[in-house]
Amino acid sequence: MSEKVFHFLVMLFCKLIEQQRRIRRLERDVQNLRAVNADFRTKLRNLSQIRETLGDDNRLYAAETVGQPVDEKHAWEHYEKHDGPENFAWRQVLNKCLRRHRLKVSR
Repeated sequence: MSEKVFHFLVMLFCKLIEQQRRIRRLERDVQNLRAVNADFRTKLRNLSQIRETLGDDNRLYAAETVGQPVDEKHAWEHYEKHDGPENFAWRQVLNKCLRRHRLKVSR
């Protein structure tokens, strides 16, 4: 086997290995995107359930979901004016939103 043929085969082999690495990377990216998509669908489903529970006034949860600053004054006003079974759901949402401030809504 001549030296040129040997170098050509080595070059082909290296390219093949590089392509296999790219394919593995792309497959891993696809798996990550599927996981992100599933997580997004779960969050969207949870948001729909919260909307049904809380009614129309759910700006706090919506803001927290998209990472916007939370209007705490609105949250407390909303929490204080609700009572009954609706209050429990709102308290959970409010606790989630205020967790970063290390605050907790008492019963």
